[in-house]
Amino acid sequence: MKYRDEFKKYLAGNLDEAKASEFEADIEKVQTITEYLDEQMDSRLYESETSEPDKESKSEQKKTKDLINRAVNRKLLKYNLIVGSFLLAVILFLSFGLSPLLNAMYYNPGKKVGTAYSMNQIDLPLSVLTELHLGDQGLYDMSNIVAEGYGEYSIDAFTQFNGKVNHNYFTIEKSELQGVNNHFLFSDMPINIFSCFSSYYCPEKADVIQTLADLPASSRIKAAISFNESIDMTQLSAFMTKYDAYFMYIPIQVSDGPVFLGYFGFNPTGSGSVFTELYDPEKYPYLDLVEYNIKNPMEDEQFSFEPYPAQIYEEHFLSMLHYMNDQKTFNQVFNNTTDYEAVMKYVEENGIRTYGVVVYGSPEQINKMLDDELYDGISIMDVSVSAYSH
Repeated sequence: MKYRDEFKKYLAGNLDEAKASEFEADIEKVQTITEYLDEQMDSRLYESETSEPDKESKSEQKKTKDLINRAVNRKLLKYNLIVGSFLLAVILFLSFGLSPLLNAMYYNPGKKVGTAYSMNQIDLPLSVLTELHLGDQGLYDMSNIVAEGYGEYSIDAFTQFNGKVNHNYFTIEKSELQGVNNHFLFSDMPINIFSCFSSYYCPEKADVIQTLADLPASSRIKAAISFNESIDMTQLSAFMTKYDAYFMYIPIQVSDGPVFLGYFGFNPTGSGSVFTELYDPEKYPYLDLVEYNIKNPMEDEQFSFEPYPAQIYEEHFLSMLHYMNDQKTFNQVFNNTTDYEAVMKYVEENGIRTYGVVVYGSPEQINKMLDDELYDGISIMDVSVSAYSH
């Protein structure tokens, strides 16, 4: 055992008497020597102060003093540099280091993702969320995000429909959603707008025909058309092929009874922006319907919209459910408590079926659908009239 360790044990009172006696003898020796050295130093200092120094002694003292001063100054300069460097490091850390560290604690909607075309990390989940539940409002496009402070972001999320861009403003403060307009997170469609969910009164077909006839031919109508039975995606594709209107949203049946879980569906034409780079196509096949067009490019002469194959719609819808179920942080920030696993289980057991469509078209286009064998009722949600109408 080293002497230092034994000495520590002596101080702690953990040594036997023999060893302790040895240390006490050593301490007495050191004390005696120390007292002698103190007496010698005091004696020499007294002689130096009382005797008249000669010129040579003064010169030596001055040299010694100068050396001491220079040494002290060097020490002070070194300490000043150390303290200054430390303070500078603290300032730089507070300015450039602490902010990223604090921001990293919270959800950053503006984090850049993608390589070919950089986007905000909020864009893909927000696109899927709005298409899945709010497809009647148009397509999500992109977002403009401004960092306001530690974990605070101002967001303008764009949706667009028929050439019109809607701005949806809200903030995310320390991973909490603030100031969002309910119009942006909830469907504009009443829960009883489709006949499958209620005894919703649908106007007589003759009255609808008269209403459509009274509208200018250039007007455009957004309407929810109910089917008299639920149909699968093959039947849906066949239905859409017959009509030239724009199909905005396909609601999907996700329960048997009257319990309404909110709207689940998809836009059959694809998203507003291309997100194929931002997800794993093996895990989420056709999450963006544009993926089908990339794999199956159209010929130059094909400009009109043609419905996708039924299987693509099914994979697209299932991928959206799986994707949203995996977005734990995003769902927490947006207070999205939807039980996607229950919906996935239902559609996997019962198939992906729809009970109607949300369509946008001219009075003539809408009127043609009223004679379809699937037609059960219609609810006109909005009518826009062209400035050129007469």
